[in-house]
Amino acid sequence: MWIKEENREVKTVAYWCSHCKIPVIREKSKQEFCPICNHKMKFLSNTLRPVFPAEEKLVELMTGLDLKDKIVWKGKSTYFVNGKSLRITNKEKVDADDAFLRKNLLKNAKNSEKFDKNMDFFIKANKNHLNYITQEAIEFIQEESRKYDIKNTMVSFSGGKDSTVVSDLVCRALPDKKIIHIFSDTTLEIDSTYQYVERLKQNKQIEMHIARNNDNNFFEMAKKIGPPTMAGRWCCYMFKTGALNRKMNEIFDGRVLTFYGVRRSESATRANYNRVEEKTESVKISNQRSSAPILYWTDLEVWLYILANKIDFNEAYTKGYNRVGCYCCPNASISSELMERIYNHKKYSKWTKQLEEFGKQCNKSDLDDYVKNGRWKMRNGGVGVKAAQSVKLKSTACTAEEHGKIYELQKDINKSFFNLFLPFGYLQEGRKEINEMLVLQPATMIPIISIQPLSERKVKIVTINAQNPRSLHSRLAYQIVKYNACNQCLKCESLCRFGAITCKPDKYEIDDKKCKRCQACVNPKYLAGGCLMCRYLRTKKDAQ
Repeated sequence: MWIKEENREVKTVAYWCSHCKIPVIREKSKQEFCPICNHKMKFLSNTLRPVFPAEEKLVELMTGLDLKDKIVWKGKSTYFVNGKSLRITNKEKVDADDAFLRKNLLKNAKNSEKFDKNMDFFIKANKNHLNYITQEAIEFIQEESRKYDIKNTMVSFSGGKDSTVVSDLVCRALPDKKIIHIFSDTTLEIDSTYQYVERLKQNKQIEMHIARNNDNNFFEMAKKIGPPTMAGRWCCYMFKTGALNRKMNEIFDGRVLTFYGVRRSESATRANYNRVEEKTESVKISNQRSSAPILYWTDLEVWLYILANKIDFNEAYTKGYNRVGCYCCPNASISSELMERIYNHKKYSKWTKQLEEFGKQCNKSDLDDYVKNGRWKMRNGGVGVKAAQSVKLKSTACTAEEHGKIYELQKDINKSFFNLFLPFGYLQEGRKEINEMLVLQPATMIPIISIQPLSERKVKIVTINAQNPRSLHSRLAYQIVKYNACNQCLKCESLCRFGAITCKPDKYEIDDKKCKRCQACVNPKYLAGGCLMCRYLRTKKDAQ
């Protein structure tokens, strides 16, 4: 947890009181005593969450144990029964008969009396800690909010437990304000997420907006550029971040303060996040200040807040979901995939069939292993994908003109091709006999680039009066890659803080009036290779 005065992070963990059968949140030390019964406690786990009755029944079905008189909690990958470890292996989850589990879980629901009583003890034992982290988060939100008009303040809402807590905290911190929430509908959410969002709309303090990318279809795109992988989740920008950026530009005028539910304990990547991010290289949407009120909270602290304040939340968590993101996510654990097989089997079956078809396309010999054991998540770039050819830039040095290069294109030259060079300066027609287009340096209005179409799919580009022709050519090549490979992932839209870039099917357009020639969209610091498709479609062989 965050100790504000000392400006340092103190990590809290879960201790177990065997007498009260509850976890107690403490800073890790050699010795701790239960605040209720004063019995000595033992360290249990770094992360912990409650196991609701429906999930407890699932554990019984998978292990054959009778947990009627037992108290069950869940660590990162291990269940704890009365404080003792109970592990269900990944192989057991993969091999589980989901039809049998689905049938038996839907009947004879377990009584919640035992669970409710245990949660009451858990809340009582951690009340002081809850009060502290709540007040600290509220003060942080209020301090951040003073820097922005409420009209330019929002909550980024996913339908998960973390954004649920942030939403409640912001509403408490700003009680007299109507809070804009934007739900990023990837079109791949589970049913309970959509149901929860509908319920949240009834909150009079919340103004809910839906962000959705209607220009692309996930399943069609997965056929075209391959399924997303752990190293290449193109879907996040295309269907989440990009859609969110568009909705923000539609609602707000100017820079936006965004409260979101990111936490350091979620992953190794997020462990490096700052509580406030606003630099272009650190945020996914450049025109916002991202603030994370619960950055330092653990799972257990999140659940303590939800249960103690009796907040409505996504029902999926009661069934055993660790997370409630997209059901196609390559970062989903084996446990999450088991939940999809049980509770979302129709949609998930459609996805696994598409993965099998892609496996055949890649000549995978064992399709069952490829899909069930998650081998599809580990694919290298554009292996097995025809679209991978689009990021392979083909060029030759021009022998007739110094600092000239001839580029091969993968589609015919049109007006949108020349439009791509606006970040470098102003466009002006050159020699008509060769259909030349010049790019003028903004400050001096002197030509620095000559673009000369040689055929429908071949162009010569010459740098003129450039201090560093090689560096300029590398950035010009980025725009060639965009022209060849753009699949409207919307990264460029999110990157441009002036709203000058629009990505539509078969059209990448830069607004000449809005473009400030900052060249962030051709800067490898922000966009390596000039196009996100380079990261997703380039193979190891291409990089050599």
